[in-house]
Amino acid sequence: MYEWFDGYVRAKPGVTVEYKPEWQWLRYFVGGKSFAHAALSGEGGEAHALTLRCSELDIDALRQRYKAAAPGYYTNKKAFLTLWFDLAAVPERDRLAEAPEGDFPSDEQVKALADKAYGLIFSKLTKKQQEEIASGVSPQ
Repeated sequence: MYEWFDGYVRAKPGVTVEYKPEWQWLRYFVGGKSFAHAALSGEGGEAHALTLRCSELDIDALRQRYKAAAPGYYTNKKAFLTLWFDLAAVPERDRLAEAPEGDFPSDEQVKALADKAYGLIFSKLTKKQQEEIASGVSPQ
């Protein structure tokens, strides 16, 4: 699921990626601050969950709508949302079984969440960092 995610996020200006082997996570940064993670598993390294920076309101709203949406896994639960690809993997304490709209958000919704996550972090960077990223200069 979401095979397109890595390429989509890497294409954003100023994005850097770090693989954290002990967690098996790809971590996506802009200006040195993380805005998304992909938890990998299996021999092929397929993603089994995405974690995105979100507002508390978005986290609550998405949890009410989708069974696969949960507070950020191993992250600040008030600032990150995790989308699980296997509903059985959602930690019991984070499950909202009554979510009415279904299991997973659409690709378009996930792209919009990724755009928002990137924008949230980009907006917190200094003007100088924003200008360097926009001009293609690597921030120092």
